[in-house]
Amino acid sequence: MLLISLIVLLVLGVIAFVCSYFGTIIALRKIKENYTANQPDFIVREEMSSTQRMQFKRKYTTIREIFRNSKKATIELEGWELSQLIANSTETVNYADMTDFWIQDDRLMAKMSIPMDMLQHPKIPTMFSSFFRGRYLNGVFKFDFAIKDGNLKLDLEECIVKGNPVNETFLKILNSQNFDAVVSRKLGHAWREYIDSIEIKNNKMIIKTK
Repeated sequence: MLLISLIVLLVLGVIAFVCSYFGTIIALRKIKENYTANQPDFIVREEMSSTQRMQFKRKYTTIREIFRNSKKATIELEGWELSQLIANSTETVNYADMTDFWIQDDRLMAKMSIPMDMLQHPKIPTMFSSFFRGRYLNGVFKFDFAIKDGNLKLDLEECIVKGNPVNETFLKILNSQNFDAVVSRKLGHAWREYIDSIEIKNNKMIIKTK
């Protein structure tokens, strides 16, 4: 699904930049020691009740139809529905065991357990992959996320890794990046033809399609 693929790519883009920012073996050692673990942090989703399961099935079918037929509509997603979309959409099923999303205090929250050797460093890909083989980035991320007038806003407000917050300086470096360009490289500009806006309000994600 275009919408969920967009969200996942945004988050993976953040992580990819965390890795690609550091170009020396000394800095890589620091990342390995401070930010990665030798075991994944398995994602556990709450089981849906029978009522939630029926509600989700109806909404999932509706969303599929909206995007398949390019319908103009407004879609509202609660946090648990966003989580289940990732787990049940064919486009994101490969990420279901390593990513989860929910909404808290009008912010997009993400828990991730990413195998580091699946990421690519633009300058030292072989060294990077070998160095981080068998290591995982386990963390909880807090985003201010919105799309309006074709402009994508993604501010990483907080990142907790190994139980500790990443320092403010590092967050500023991450937020200085052009995530719109990251998404465009992965998805092209097609999403702009379908999505009019996305905002998080009253602890719901509100998507308006064109």
